[in-house]
Amino acid sequence: MSSQSTKYSSVIIGLHWLSLILMVLVYLSMESRSLFERGSDARDLVKALHYSLALTLLLLTGFRVLARLLDKAPPIVPSPTMLAQRLTGLGHLLIYGWMLGMILLGYLVLSLEGHDFQFWGLSVPLLTGEDSELAHQLEDVHKLGATLGYYLIGGHALMALWHHYGRKDNTLYRMLPLAKFKSGE
Repeated sequence: MSSQSTKYSSVIIGLHWLSLILMVLVYLSMESRSLFERGSDARDLVKALHYSLALTLLLLTGFRVLARLLDKAPPIVPSPTMLAQRLTGLGHLLIYGWMLGMILLGYLVLSLEGHDFQFWGLSVPLLTGEDSELAHQLEDVHKLGATLGYYLIGGHALMALWHHYGRKDNTLYRMLPLAKFKSGE
């Protein structure tokens, strides 16, 4: 990407929006499990889908982190204050940390429960031996983290809209695939 570019690379933009789609599917798969009776094949399928989608998101997040390290972010026009830049960096760090932490925590819970599970049909090794008490405690943390995720994702979207409508800068445009920024909109 050239230093004059006003948008992220198409790779970063694609990874961003694909991550959002996967995240929505991860949430939908877990929220919809209650539609099915405990122990039913349909409920087990929805849970298996949740695990595979989450691990896919984990891999995709690894690619996103690598892409962000290799590709310089385009400048925000007009430039925000240093404090705003630092807060933005902290917000992104929280979102990436939350995504990675939630998925790894879910994997740990499954391992502690002794549940064999698959990643799109491939067996996934368990990380630990069984410890149902610790699994239950960490599952509560995982559920709390899922609720926190709604706020992080919502806050991220609200900040993008605030930049667009409030600050009238190019923050949102930098991540939209086809949009062009016109200064002063």
